[in-house]
Amino acid sequence: MNLRHLSFGCHNLTAGSSRARSERLVHCALDLGITRFDVAPSYGLGTAERMLGDALGARRSDPAIQITTKFGILPGRHGAIKAWLREPVRLARRLTGRAETAGAAGFTSAEAETGPKADPDDHPNADPRSPAQAAERSLRALRVERVGVLLTHEGVASARRGAVLDGLAALQSQGKIGRFGHSGELSNVLPLLRGADVANRIAQVSILDIPMLPPVGEVRGFNLSRLAHLLLADPITLDALLGTCDAIDTGTAMSAALAWAHRAWPEAVFLINASSPERLTALVSRLDDARLSRWLDAGAARITELMVQE
Repeated sequence: MNLRHLSFGCHNLTAGSSRARSERLVHCALDLGITRFDVAPSYGLGTAERMLGDALGARRSDPAIQITTKFGILPGRHGAIKAWLREPVRLARRLTGRAETAGAAGFTSAEAETGPKADPDDHPNADPRSPAQAAERSLRALRVERVGVLLTHEGVASARRGAVLDGLAALQSQGKIGRFGHSGELSNVLPLLRGADVANRIAQVSILDIPMLPPVGEVRGFNLSRLAHLLLADPITLDALLGTCDAIDTGTAMSAALAWAHRAWPEAVFLINASSPERLTALVSRLDDARLSRWLDAGAARITELMVQE
């Protein structure tokens, strides 16, 4: 699999007490040959953009590196404080035997970064700024003069859609962004895919929603874990994996899901992430395993059935 089809998702990159861990993840991605990075102002308790810029260092200006960022959702409050609490909370959870299901200070990652889900017209963390204002903030945080892609993050209130699309086009003409598009739940992305230039835009949705997209310039898929869990829950695909791999776990299923997705949509880009360099390396290295290819040859039709059922 050509690594140009992978983008490292940076929602877990966090400064504060997690700075060293975050730097190792970015450096591991670079060492593996990954050159796309997907970030947003709300990620990493509001610290991910600056953390990514720090970790990339001089490579921020490397034309081979493509940074995708987003606008539309503001970071949660007190992110810098929560970032310093993150590692102590993790340590406490390990010592007490509690699963790592919450983010810093006991918040789930979704609550800490974006607030509860809501309609774009009344999202509690909705960013009221124009695309130009939001882009300037992200460029400063990343310490770059241009980003490869700027995406709307979840929905845009209906009254703002025209102005937002015009603002994105203006940023592109000014050279501050290379391309633009839309990311989030399918119900939030579809209303924005209107206009004569849709064929040039990027649509980034859950991998299971890709078949519902209209023709666009570039398709990106996230939420590979959802498909991986489908593979593990289905007796047919699980038995097939057991017959081709030494051990089956969530990581193996993630690699299988990614390999299948690339075969189904060979021109799409897929977001991956991991909590450690070791897990990231394992996820990518499994993609070249001949046994995984044989499993795909035998099981592709069944996975398609699972997608339709879901």
